[in-house]
Amino acid sequence: MEKSIEQIWKGGFMNNKELKAPKINALYNQKSINLVDRLINNLKTELFTVIILGFAIAIFSTLAGNHIIWGILILLINSVWYIISKKQLKDLKDTKYNSSCYEYLIEINKKIKKITRINERNTLLSVPLILFPMLVYTYYNNQDKTLSQIFGIDINLSKPYIFLLIPIALLIAFGLYRIYLKFNNKIGNKIETLIIDMKELRE
Repeated sequence: MEKSIEQIWKGGFMNNKELKAPKINALYNQKSINLVDRLINNLKTELFTVIILGFAIAIFSTLAGNHIIWGILILLINSVWYIISKKQLKDLKDTKYNSSCYEYLIEINKKIKKITRINERNTLLSVPLILFPMLVYTYYNNQDKTLSQIFGIDINLSKPYIFLLIPIALLIAFGLYRIYLKFNNKIGNKIETLIIDMKELRE
């Protein structure tokens, strides 16, 4: 049977001769176990949230009177998100321990950064994938209406300006994702701090 993440950490620190003090070994061992456990649990929670959020948005969009095709589009993109997130979680769990817990922790950190980059890219890519076909549909099915009539607000712009919603939505999505990282990347920051501490002990 393959070693669990907890067993990898325990075995790695016990076999790490560079960290000689038993109390230091125990401290970093427990701290590492807790961080990895929390990281895995957070990713599992996010995976579950992706499913719920996708269905909720799709249902709300349909109930709000939008064409059912937009609900299906949202569910398709959400399904891709789910598959990607599930692979990311599996890749993190399957990280192999080779020489030391220090090297293992560095590999975990690299994967966290990779996941962050991929998720940011996918977040920004999802905006035009969902919004552009909706705007095209709205534009061509409201030929006899002004932009003010379409949105029900007083704006003195020609109808093609409707597509400015895409860059605006992209900026909003980018800002929200950065805020999300600021408040949800605490474990990643703690892992980086732990790496620095272990590096100092090894020197």
